[in-house]
Amino acid sequence: MLLVGFGYEGQESEGRKYWLVKNSYGEQWGEKGYMKIPRGQNNYCGIASYAMYPVL
Repeated sequence: MLLVGFGYEGQESEGRKYWLVKNSYGEQWGEKGYMKIPRGQNNYCGIASYAMYPVL
């Protein structure tokens, strides 16, 4: 999974914030290969604490 962005649905203050994530399953999966994971709630999939990045 690759974190590619973030956003919110409705009013930002309503707490419906999300991370936009791309999966490797192809465009037939999720929303054309992407999914939204709630941001700031329950740390789904460890997205807020187990992020990795390459060192070049």
